[in-house]
Amino acid sequence: VDAVTWGARRVCLDEPTTLHVRASGLDGATLEVRVFEELRERDDDVLATATVTVHGGVGVVAWTPARDDVAPDRVGGAVPLVAEVRDQDGHWAKTEIPLEVELPAIAAATWSAPHAEVGAAIELCATTHGFADGTTLEFDVWRVDWSGDDVHVETLDAATITAGGATATWTPDRAGEYWFSASVSAAEVCTAASGLLVAT
Repeated sequence: VDAVTWGARRVCLDEPTTLHVRASGLDGATLEVRVFEELRERDDDVLATATVTVHGGVGVVAWTPARDDVAPDRVGGAVPLVAEVRDQDGHWAKTEIPLEVELPAIAAATWSAPHAEVGAAIELCATTHGFADGTTLEFDVWRVDWSGDDVHVETLDAATITAGGATATWTPDRAGEYWFSASVSAAEVCTAASGLLVAT
């Protein structure tokens, strides 16, 4: 087994990728593929397995990192994965550069300004990681009530994540202090809360 390389450097969870294998003298052979988290590569640390057949010195296998396989208990960040390929006689090689699998998270929720005038539109901004373009994100606006309870004001029309972010506009109709939540409900719920906006 001469070389093993991932088809991409970084993917989101549930985004398909490929693994490319170059091998000598193994045409027609089916090789075992084992995926590990980098630096956790003992036999009992295997996250996923597959097979790849070599044709003309090359083999390609498709693989999609799934939450249950890669990082069932992690929230946010990226998991570096390496793949090991071996034949039945024990010849093997592994990827030199790991595949970074980005886990879904809402990194930040911010107003476009800390103050707004009543009746003037302001922008709500969410920065995201690990969500595919086109994923739906929902903004909810809340008012801080003097009683100590936050009052739900409005759920805005769903926004769409593009290039790691989503935005929406909202217009306060009364003076007060407001905050918003940004949520994605896909396979799991990810939520972030903004700081306060003062409307006068």
